[in-house]
Amino acid sequence: AINALRVGGQPIPLLADLIPFTITHRVPLNIELKPLAKPQVLVAACEPILRELMTLTAVMVSSFDPRVLAMLHPRLPDLHLALIVDNPKALAALTLLPRVALHLRYDLIDEASLPSYRDVSSAIRAWTVDDAHEARRLMALDITDLITNRPGPLRAELALES
Repeated sequence: AINALRVGGQPIPLLADLIPFTITHRVPLNIELKPLAKPQVLVAACEPILRELMTLTAVMVSSFDPRVLAMLHPRLPDLHLALIVDNPKALAALTLLPRVALHLRYDLIDEASLPSYRDVSSAIRAWTVDDAHEARRLMALDITDLITNRPGPLRAELALES
């Protein structure tokens, strides 16, 4: 079972483990649901926990799999959704979805492409931005947010460059 697995000596947290954490810390959540052969199983398993988390804090579900987002929307219409994109061809899936945020691989975002992304999305976030120079470039384009593995160090680097 997954609870027997360890990463760095620590158990892998389950989605349900976020409930007490969220009650204590009240942080917004971006929960990525990975693609599966049977997305309906994943959606059915996650729906009750997502519903509970939504009563505690702001929750966004992001996924590379548009089927997951399409299945979640009618069940949880107030849930914020984001399509994760690492290939512009994936944008074709937007015709199957309500208006969602786009989590775009950072190198897919430039001044030329930005208007078309803004036309089809509610927000644009770039991932994974760990370099201060790249962060500045994207911030100059006025995207919604940056997704990084290094929030503290990146924020400090950006402050030094100001």
